[in-house]
This record gives sequence, structure tokens and C-alpha cells, in this order.
Amino acid sequence: MKELINKGEITLADITRKYTQELHANEIILLSYYIAAINIEATFDEINGNKGYAPFEGIVLTDTFESTEAEDTLDDSYFGSNNDSLKRQKEVPITAIIGNPPYSAGQSSVNDNNQKTDYEFGFQYEHERYKENPLEFTTYEQTIADIHEKVNKTSDNLIRKSLILTSLIFTESLLKSIISSKIPEETEITSFSNKIIKDEINANLQGDGEIREKIFRKLFGVSAPEQPWRDLRKSITRGIDSTKIQEDKIVYTAYRENESVEIIEPIDELFEKLITFCNELQQIIINDTHSL
Repeated sequence: MKELINKGEITLADITRKYTQELHANEIILLSYYIAAINIEATFDEINGNKGYAPFEGIVLTDTFESTEAEDTLDDSYFGSNNDSLKRQKEVPITAIIGNPPYSAGQSSVNDNNQKTDYEFGFQYEHERYKENPLEFTTYEQTIADIHEKVNKTSDNLIRKSLILTSLIFTESLLKSIISSKIPEETEITSFSNKIIKDEINANLQGDGEIREKIFRKLFGVSAPEQPWRDLRKSITRGIDSTKIQEDKIVYTAYRENESVEIIEPIDELFEKLITFCNELQQIIINDTHSL
């Protein structure tokens, strides 16, 4: 935030609004909670000048996942204000989340004494989620059109790059949804074997694009439509600052074997390719006669 003010990209009024109304932080480890609160408050105090120290009321001592399952996560008699902050947080729309994996995600064995936490909403394989909630072609096309319009309307290049990345991730989701729709249900095997199969499918679906291509060919007997934006997806994910926008073009570096290539692509053409991909994918589904 301080860097943005120094660059003149955000005003003190905007920062104050974010700090007092729109910025939230959750931490379940008490020491980390205090350190985070002190760092956030000290940074804002430095920005705020001589206007007085203002405590950061957006930080909550809680497990983020668990907090969605219970009204209060700590004893009200000791942590009343903390729970009040949590209630306020749950009442407002959260549009961006930046965070680490759950605290117990790093446990590699029981000897770590850091037991992984199970939540009531449970675990569901990605392909099962897509089966239950498939991404429709009409929804995809409308969403991509909306993102394209927003990219053209905003002058903030960081927002434009973020929107472009969103469109590429959404396109990836469309392909995953189509793949998931044709994965057969295994009923004549043991639950143990079924779990192994589902674990393998999940890992492949979450793998790189080439792995999903292989699954697609096995399921449909043909190759998936061309996806020339994969290098752009990797470039923005690797470092959003290294990807540039120059007027109506996006400039990024593609790494091919032992060389790097600078690519300049008109933004409008990129979105046309996304719609073309959708149309070609739809034709494959319509004409699909491949049996498993």
C-alpha cells in the first residue's frame, strides 16, 4: 500500500477506506496474529502521518475455513470483539483473497505433530465437482464477452492483466468440465481401487496442459482444439509484472526449450481465439461418437 501511494497510484483517502472498511486478515496462530496486526498498523501509521494511531479492526483470530461453519470460533466472554470482527467480515463481499495454505497443510508425517484439519464441507474431487456443476458453453461465452468488455474499458494495466488471466483460467475450467463430463463412473470395483482411480484422474486434471490433452484424446478420440495462449497463462502466473500491456496489445515471453521468444498479441485477437476454442470444442461434443 505504501508503495502504491509513493507511486501516486492510490490516494490516502482510498487507503484509509481500505484500511478501515475493506481490508480483512485472518490468522489462527496467536503469535502470528499479533505480528501481522502490528505490521499492518505500523505501515498504515507511517502512511497516515500525524493523524493519530488507528488500530486495525479487520484482523481476526480464526481458522478461515472453520469460521464459515460456525457463528463464533472463540469464547465470546474473552474474544467478543474478535467475534464481532468475524461477523462483520462474513457480512461483506470479499472480491480478492491472498493467502497461504491451511496451517496444517505442510505436515509430511504424524511425527510433525501438526495434524491436518478436516472440515465439515469435506473433500471433493475436482472432476466430481465439474460433473455436478458443469460449465455451460453459453455461460462461458457470456463470461468471456463480459471480461473482454471490462479489459477494453479499464485503463489500469494491472487490472487488465488480471482480467486476462481470469479469462484463461476460466477457459481451462471449460476444458476440465468437458473432460469430466465423459469420465465414466466405476461401479464394479472396490472402494479402495475406486479411490486410486479418482486420485489419478484428479492429479491428471490438475496437471499441465499436455496431460489434459492426452486425457481428452482418450475420451473423445480426437485432439482438443488448439490453445495458443498457454505460454501467456504461464507468463502471467510466473510474474504478472513481467507481462506488459502496450496500448491494445499484450507482450510476454514464451520459453521454448533453450530459447525465449517475445510474443506480442493484440488483446482483441486473444479473446476471439477463446471464443473460437469454445465453438470448436462444442462441435467436438456434438459430433462425438467415440466409445470408451
